[in-house]
Amino acid sequence: AAWLTAIGGCASSPTLRAPQVPQVSTYTGSSLPDSTVGAEVAGGAEQKFIVGRDIPAEWWQVFHSDALDGLVRDALSANPGLAAAQSTLKAAWQNYLAVRGTTLRPTVDAGVSGKRQRITGALFGQPQFPANVFNLFDASVAVGYTLNLGGGIRSQLAMGQSQVRYQCFELEGAYLALTANVVTTAVREASLRAQIRASTEIVQIEQAQLDAMQQQLDAGTIIVTDVLAQRALLAQSRAVLPGLTEALEQTRHRLAVLAGKPPNDTTLPKFALDDLDLPQELPVSLPATLLMQRPDLLSSEALLEQAAAGVGVATANLFPRVTLSAGVGSEPTDLRDLFASSSSVYNVGAALLQPLFHGRALRAKQA
Repeated sequence: AAWLTAIGGCASSPTLRAPQVPQVSTYTGSSLPDSTVGAEVAGGAEQKFIVGRDIPAEWWQVFHSDALDGLVRDALSANPGLAAAQSTLKAAWQNYLAVRGTTLRPTVDAGVSGKRQRITGALFGQPQFPANVFNLFDASVAVGYTLNLGGGIRSQLAMGQSQVRYQCFELEGAYLALTANVVTTAVREASLRAQIRASTEIVQIEQAQLDAMQQQLDAGTIIVTDVLAQRALLAQSRAVLPGLTEALEQTRHRLAVLAGKPPNDTTLPKFALDDLDLPQELPVSLPATLLMQRPDLLSSEALLEQAAAGVGVATANLFPRVTLSAGVGSEPTDLRDLFASSSSVYNVGAALLQPLFHGRALRAKQA
């Protein structure tokens, strides 16, 4: 018992300790204001900071836009990148179940076979004996189990669990990235439409000014250089519009791809700044709390746990491996004697495997 305990203690995985989280409660050295001023300048309502409140999972609903909410849900259900991440998570879970099923529990296999065989006396060193032809049937059940002496099985399961956690956080990261890209692209579309509308109004105003200045030039009240300067200003304003229009088309194309739709889909909603409401309350999480919600950091932590479990597996390979096996069956020469007691066979055994020399390969894997 002491020997087995020593093996289990030596083969354990490294102990991981989380780093100390800095005791930080604010993002800046000065105190945080109670509300914003930008929204009031823009004509909106006052936005208040709520310290300690977590960001909601469906955070895009704070804009109170049914079109935006519907587009995000369409993207979550039709985006191929998110579907690939979900499939990868399912595969990791099934692989973990496969490892658990073959390591924690004994394996039981049943087999049935039949063959017609011819042997000669030469097989037994008596070539003068005549050849014999007979039928041989076999029906058996075999049971096998590997003891977890070195802790390798436990480490294998820990590796599988860490892989599942990693893929889970990868899926969460893909979810956050997709929703963030959809929302920011929709906001950019609304911003571009506002810029196009403002630029168009500027062009109209400058065109009206040019028409008035042209009349003044005909009347002789201004000089021609004033008109030329106004024409140059109008040309500059008009030159902005094609770039904004192209950027809007690119944004619409990107939005369609994120939503899993073709670019010419007429059901893709159009967004304007007037359709988006600024949230009245802005949640402010503590820096340390916000870090622990980042899927990229959590997935890296899962990879570290997987690597530590891999060390446990490599360490267990240095110690003996004991496998128990047993089998029971029947081997008659006549199918009618398949269940006869005279045809029954069985075997019970144990195997011990102790690595002796592998050219430092096992130690290298452990390192």
